[in-house]
Amino acid sequence: MKYIILFCIVFFSFQLESKSQSPINRSKVTTNVEDWEFIGYSGGENKYYLWKRYIEAWKDAENNQFVKTWFKVIINKFHFKEKVYTNATIKQMIEIAFIDRKMKIDRFVVYDSNGSIIEDTKFEFSDWEDIVPDSMQEVMLGKAYEIYNFHW
Repeated sequence: MKYIILFCIVFFSFQLESKSQSPINRSKVTTNVEDWEFIGYSGGENKYYLWKRYIEAWKDAENNQFVKTWFKVIINKFHFKEKVYTNATIKQMIEIAFIDRKMKIDRFVVYDSNGSIIEDTKFEFSDWEDIVPDSMQEVMLGKAYEIYNFHW
């Protein structure tokens, strides 16, 4: 239940098949500030970022384009497990289906303001969810397409 609530909080403006395709590229995970692209605010305080690199990209037999990358939210006040955290950071490993306009979460990591991990959850079989129009998800989808600039 706590994961469902946490998921809803983070994805209040954000949503989530298997892949048998071969990856196009892989990139090393880094923690450099310049590796994150600011994509917007939500609620006037929460800051949303997209990792400028990607972990994996592929196409399926129907020519759908996919990417696996990281998405980050810095939340001014985050309520979790009966505590309030200021300036908490949530990083989500996500998969995006560009043509189908769908997303899913593979991993969900929450950090306190000191960088200590509060929660780290992996989702092995999460479902694809539609990207909601006029949401931060849709902004992120557009920014991902722009940043990664795939020419398949």
